[in-house]
Amino acid sequence: MSSSRSTGFRRPAGFEVLREVPQHTNNNLHTVAEALIGWALGQSLLEPVGQELGEAMQRHSDQEGAPDQPQ
Repeated sequence: MSSSRSTGFRRPAGFEVLREVPQHTNNNLHTVAEALIGWALGQSLLEPVGQELGEAMQRHSDQEGAPDQPQ
């Protein structure tokens, strides 16, 4: 299966989002990954990671023609 059920992203776009967020927030990849895991477990997502994540997801959903991301 080549797409994610939760976002509609194809795997390459998901990896691109994960690559871009640390670059745009001046955080290490492992810091962003830990924040995302914590968020999935119910912790709040710290800014600017949350803001950049939303922006990166929107950029890639526009590129792939995926539906808008849930709010």
